[in-house]
Order: sequence, then structure tokens, then C-alpha cells
Amino acid sequence: MGYRRISMGIQTISEKLLNDLGREGTTHIYERARDNIRKSGFNSFNVDLMYGFLHQNDEDFENTILYAINLAPDHITLYRNRYKGTKIEKEAGGVSLYQIIRQYRLAYKLLTKNGYMANVGKNTFSKIKNDYGTSDYLTKRVIDFLDYFKDEIKFVVENKLMEIKEKRIYLTNRGSDYINGVIPLFYSDDAKKELVKLYNKAKIYSTGEKEFLKVYNIEEYERPSLATDIILFALNDYKYSMEIKSIEIKEFSVVLIKRGEHPYMNNWALLGGFVQPEESVEIAAYRELSEEAGVSNILLNQLQVFSEPNRDPRAWIVSTAFVGITDTKNISLQFGEDAIDAKLFNINLQKFDVTTDEFKNENIKKERNKLKLSNSDIVLYALVDKITTNTLIGEKIEYKIIESDGIAFDHAKILLIAIDKLLF
Repeated sequence: MGYRRISMGIQTISEKLLNDLGREGTTHIYERARDNIRKSGFNSFNVDLMYGFLHQNDEDFENTILYAINLAPDHITLYRNRYKGTKIEKEAGGVSLYQIIRQYRLAYKLLTKNGYMANVGKNTFSKIKNDYGTSDYLTKRVIDFLDYFKDEIKFVVENKLMEIKEKRIYLTNRGSDYINGVIPLFYSDDAKKELVKLYNKAKIYSTGEKEFLKVYNIEEYERPSLATDIILFALNDYKYSMEIKSIEIKEFSVVLIKRGEHPYMNNWALLGGFVQPEESVEIAAYRELSEEAGVSNILLNQLQVFSEPNRDPRAWIVSTAFVGITDTKNISLQFGEDAIDAKLFNINLQKFDVTTDEFKNENIKKERNKLKLSNSDIVLYALVDKITTNTLIGEKIEYKIIESDGIAFDHAKILLIAIDKLLF
């Protein structure tokens, strides 16, 4: 009868999504249809898939793509779900651009890996060389618009959204991420005006966000616990010079607590603890400072966030460290919960240049820090390497604990960073 191309709209193999859309479909029906299509002699067989559903996670979408690949069609076409005219149209605003970009990239990777070809940003993927997989109508109506849309082309090229190769214009990777903003640039003037009108009528985003939050499940994501550590320096005497670089480190002490619970039981740690529900990290830091050191009238300044996954053996615990300076008369040491003691420790720090052959490079410097913390009857120490690398964008500094005796967690490193930033 003259038909050469046939397209089957599978859209998704998720039964839940199909029910939401009011569509029927099963893998058994799709496979029978594929067999009948091939028996009928069609050699241009296309499968349509849709992405960008509010309730469609990446695993569902990946399963649909892999299923479509196994049907072995000549072409696979992706459509971003528009929801228009469906009973779930109100969910459209809950789908983020990030999800759209991520799912298209997932599809592009899987399809090209399995022999389906397409320029970045295109929605039709073809296994047939020199065949775009689109209908004759769509292919032939495309015009050469390099002159007609010269202003628009100048804009997309300058902003690296598209590039010109051999008198053809292609989307870049960046452009493919924002394809639905690029395409309307080439609409007619009347269509552009209509889009602006629609946009101005729909500047209310709260509905879409509510729909998104209804289905957002935080349990799907790996989450760290949130903690805070406080480096509380105490001035041992009043011979305190405002010239920071002239201060002798021995004039300072630091408050440590002795842990009465695993992990690092009987080791000494900085003040601090977990952030409680409804607290900010700053509020938690001041609470811990008051509860463990009896100090409430000093200013804390944020030092750094420590987020290495293995810094605590219990779990992934992210800590925001704060620094405060007071004098010994203001401190009323007290302890409780998992702490069994609290003391002031004098600080002694020695620095050595230990650059080895491995680090002999004009851009890299390695310094070893011998940190000794002591009071009348306890001595703690740690060796911490400081590696400074000069790069094109600035100085990169890394700290690595080599040895630590009696100091819990990564607190020797945190203390050394505080000393370096405040006292040197």
C-alpha cells in the first residue's frame, strides 16, 4: 500500500505510569506487535519512548530503554512528556529541568552504546547509516535557515549552545541540556510573541513545587549525619600581642574532652556533638560550648566543613568546625553524656620541611607538623603532613594525619588547620 515506516508508541513499560496516563500496554503485547511488524515486511520500524514523568525514577526509565533496545527496532525516538491534555497535567511543574537533562543523558549513553546514532540533542536515534529515522514530511520540511535566522544563530553560537559545521548547525552538549529553550528561538515571530504571553500568565511556580514535594522521597538518597566541632583556645596569660605572627604557641591552651563511649573510647576530642532537629549548626555549636565548657559569652567563627566519608567509623558524618578564643578564667569545665573528663591542654607545635623526592617539584611543598598536647599528667601527640600545591587557579592545601596517639577522629588535623589559619 506504499507505507514504508511504522512507529509504535510504547512510551514506558512501567504499568503504574501507564495506568496514570490511562493507557493499556504489556510487554507481551509489544513483543507480538514487533513480530507482526517484521513479518509484514517493514524495514523502517520506530519505537517511541517518553521521559520526564514526575513518578518516573531513573531505574524505571533505564529499564524501558533497555527493553526497547531488545525489541531491535531500526529507530528509537524520545519524547519529553508534556502532560498536556492528560489527567496528570497538573504534575508537569513538579518535573525539574535537572531530571530532564539527567534522563536524556542516560538515554543517550545507553542508546549510542548499543549502536543507535544521533547528534547530541536529537530525539531520534537510528541504527541505519545516513537515515535520521524521521518521517519524510519532517525531514523534507527542514529549511536552510543560516541566513533567515542570522541573529538567533549569532546568539546560540556566542553562548556555546550550537555550533556550525560544514554549513549545518548542531547542538552542543550545553545546548542539548537546554534544547527546549533553544528550539523556540527559531519559531516564527508570532509564535514567539504567543510564548511570551503564556509565560507572563504562568509566573506562578508554587503549584509545580508542591507536586514535586509530594513525591520526593529523601530515603532514596544517602544522607550524612550533621555534627559540629569547636576549637576553644584559652589564653594562658595576658601577654597577648595583636601581632598574631609574634605569638608563641605555648601561650595557648585548647579544651578537650575524654570520650567515655565507642568509638575512640578513652581518647581525647574537641568539644562538639550532633546537631539536633530544628537546630542550625551555629546554634548547636553554641549549645555544645555552653554544655561542655560552661562558656556562653564569646564569639564563634566558622573554620571549615569536614566531610570526608571515612572520617568517622560509625557513618558518614559531616562536621562544621568553629573556633573561639577566651581566657582560662572564663572556662568552667564540665562534662556529661559520652564525655568522662574535660581538661585544658597546652599546645606545642613543631614544623619541619620534609619534602622528599616524590614531592621535589617547585609547585609542591610538604611540611610535617609535630603536634604535642599536654597538661600535668597527660601527653597526646600527632604527626600531620601539610602538602601545599601551587596551581594555575591558586594554592591548594591538604592535611594528612600520619600518626595520632590519644586524639580522637580527625581532630588533630582540625586543630592544626585552626592553628595555621589563626596563629600563623
